[in-house]
Amino acid sequence: MQNDWSDLIEDYGCDVQGKLILSPFKYDITLKNRDTLFNNDLLLSEEDRKKLQYYDEILIGRAQDFVAYFSCIRDWSKGPEPIVHWWWHLDKIMKNELIVNIKEGFLMYLGEKISLY
Repeated sequence: MQNDWSDLIEDYGCDVQGKLILSPFKYDITLKNRDTLFNNDLLLSEEDRKKLQYYDEILIGRAQDFVAYFSCIRDWSKGPEPIVHWWWHLDKIMKNELIVNIKEGFLMYLGEKISLY
């Protein structure tokens, strides 16, 4: 299974780094795959966690791009996903309502510090 996690992380990395030229529905799958990685964090190797953190930083830096690209299929403000699944709340990151600190493993939302792990 280890190789499967690595492959999923690499796919996620390709999608968050690349040009936004695929269907927005493909990127919806990308974010659902990020959910899977979050839910299986304990099964990831240290190397895989570091790669995932690297790609997460890229996604955070591209929040505005992803919000704009997804706007045709997603109303970001109405997402039911928990705030620790911050990748579904890129609109809040863009507005500085949500601060995600990947390296330190926490986020700040509504004045509350929440652990990512």
